[in-house]
Amino acid sequence: MQIFDAHFHIIDFKYPVVENNGYLPPESTIKQYQHQTKDLDIIGGAIVSGSFQAFDQAYLKASLKLLGKNFFGVANIPHHM
Repeated sequence: MQIFDAHFHIIDFKYPVVENNGYLPPESTIKQYQHQTKDLDIIGGAIVSGSFQAFDQAYLKASLKLLGKNFFGVANIPHHM
């Protein structure tokens, strides 16, 4: 069965990460994601920005470029934009 992963986070400490209410998530890189899901037939997915990434979407752009055309991003943007 082919799977679209509808909600996952990529947390790569090469990019800015900030605590949110004292919480800082563990690193979860693309390489780790691919290893954890290697036995699944993932054909695409939605990378969701977390509050711990503030409004910096550099990691999201880089992740989408590496994962390919069937992956999409859900960005956290400031309310005034």
